[in-house]
Amino acid sequence: MCVKRAKNIHHIFELVTAFLALKNGAQLIVTPEQYPRQVIDIIKKWKVRKDDLESLKSIVTSGAPIGETTMQLCKKRLKLQDLRQAYSITKAGGICSLAPYGQEILKSVGILMPGLRFKVMDFGMKETCMPRQLGQILIHHSHVETPAHKNPEQVKAAFVSEFFKTGTVV
Repeated sequence: MCVKRAKNIHHIFELVTAFLALKNGAQLIVTPEQYPRQVIDIIKKWKVRKDDLESLKSIVTSGAPIGETTMQLCKKRLKLQDLRQAYSITKAGGICSLAPYGQEILKSVGILMPGLRFKVMDFGMKETCMPRQLGQILIHHSHVETPAHKNPEQVKAAFVSEFFKTGTVV
């Protein structure tokens, strides 16, 4: 299997994905910049075809939620054994939750990674939300990045009782 990546790796999920691909014997193609001509040349050189996806068995997505209908269609058309979602945020130390291998609930981002705690707070940051109530995800973990120079105003703006405000609305 050969993984083609013609973009910078600067987000945590891209880095984790790159390491997983390498661990599984893939070859990465990484360029400092991406230009259309360069991407076309890479595709030609490595003989990548849009229909040459038979070796693809598993896909994990992160960065933005994908609807369940789209996930089902993708899994069926690509004949995947595994398709799942993860929730990741670089400032919170990486992947925060990951659906287990083979999970059938495609719209879920799965279970929390060890050592993490989540809560969903109302937008005023006063109360924990009830199930299915709109709010913001907050994360507690020892690896959460604190604001530069631990400026008290920045810390207050980014945290509520040691929980990091992700900005992610659910």
